[in-house]
Amino acid sequence: MPGIPAVLVNPPHSLEERYGAMKAAGNTMPMLGLLQLAVVLRGAGFEPLVVDAPARGLSYAETLREVMAAAPRVVGMTAFTPSIHNAAKTARLLKESRPDLPIILGGPHAAAVPEETMRMFDCFDAVALGEGEPLIAPAFSALAEGADLAGIPGLAVRKGDGVILTGRAAPVRDMDSLPFPAWDLAPGFPRSYRPAAHTHRRLPAATMFTTRGCPEQCKFCDRSVFGNTIRGFSAEYVADQMQHLVRSFGVRDLIIYDDIFPILRPRLLRICELIRSRGLDLTWSCNSRVNFADPESLRAMREAGCWQIGYGIESGSQEILDIIGKRIKLEQVERAVRLTAEAGIRVKGFFIIGHPGETLATIRRTIDFAKSLRMDDYQTCFFTPFPGTAMHKEAEKYGTVAVGWDRMNLLTPAFVPSGLTAAGLEYWAARSYREFYLRPRIIWRYLAGIRRPSHVFQILRGAAALVDSLIRAVWHRLAKRSSTLSRDPERVRK
Repeated sequence: MPGIPAVLVNPPHSLEERYGAMKAAGNTMPMLGLLQLAVVLRGAGFEPLVVDAPARGLSYAETLREVMAAAPRVVGMTAFTPSIHNAAKTARLLKESRPDLPIILGGPHAAAVPEETMRMFDCFDAVALGEGEPLIAPAFSALAEGADLAGIPGLAVRKGDGVILTGRAAPVRDMDSLPFPAWDLAPGFPRSYRPAAHTHRRLPAATMFTTRGCPEQCKFCDRSVFGNTIRGFSAEYVADQMQHLVRSFGVRDLIIYDDIFPILRPRLLRICELIRSRGLDLTWSCNSRVNFADPESLRAMREAGCWQIGYGIESGSQEILDIIGKRIKLEQVERAVRLTAEAGIRVKGFFIIGHPGETLATIRRTIDFAKSLRMDDYQTCFFTPFPGTAMHKEAEKYGTVAVGWDRMNLLTPAFVPSGLTAAGLEYWAARSYREFYLRPRIIWRYLAGIRRPSHVFQILRGAAALVDSLIRAVWHRLAKRSSTLSRDPERVRK
């Protein structure tokens, strides 16, 4: 007997919107959160459909057609701050076709500012305040039956002209109680999806989360959904999921999206042991913090197939690191990068330009610091005081914050530190890429790493995106020649 039809939507958000000039190297992997919620709905008697528009390149019209064809009783939608207006546009289109269709919004933006989101967008009937698994089945059941949501914890709900909060739902404590994501609801998985350039070693590739929550206190990071307490699947659960992906879907490379995958060290070592003992033919990459790098863990990770670790370094200025609450030292960065490279694992560094307190001198130090490290990949974005972060409230003390959530996309400066300009920040971001990548050591490293035709394709995708970005930066520099920064960019070396 068919279940109650329900649709989960990731609204259209094009590669251009997400990656700007680097769109050619962008990621079209399926959204794991929706696939996880879909399998929970299945267990509660629903017949879910996942419409992941960004992963499949769907337009608004195509998204609307797929949703309407399923004749859903309820629609769930997700959004980050950069895509919140896209979600609202999608919801409005759905409401125009079916005014009685209940729509509930989840994701980090809604969890961070639920009441403000509900006031701004009347197309959402409720928003989720935290993790979706504990509340999605009761909320969807109530909406499908036209019942009141006020008794279901974890929601912001419309009441008359206002919004009420129903309290926080308890987070998932037993992570192993969650079923595997419903990968069967991602059409053509895994071969129809493409990871970002230089984030995978082999194809087909898939993504995983093995922990939730982060105990760190970085002021630019939002922890509204998963909180500050680290919770992880057991090593056996993680290995079982990896094995399922390898044997059921032919996956050969995994991108682990955890904020700090090695944070639970005994679990990490056990996962590495299980990968080896089960003979899983996998290469994989992950993210970490520099204070969790130690020789034994790195060696175990390398032997289990880890080929790349991404570290959030953010700045080459200790003063800036202290302002943003990063709680690391530059000496720890140097040690972690060196140990990782010595273990035979590639290093990717994540940086931010335009921090509170940033100056031309600290930007120059950051670029020089990045070049001094034994890193293989470099990525930067603009400092953005997202809703829900500590810096959302503090940023105006340090500079100018752009008005509007649609400006908070990481691609353009939504925050400009005092004494700097948006044009200057854009110039230095482009210049940092040029200085890092156009060096013989980096170019040779990429060429020497070619082992199969797919590696050539990866390099070409990344190179094309980089060249496009640099061309745009040069054009932008010419257009802004009158700025002080453009007239004398070398003065910060003095």
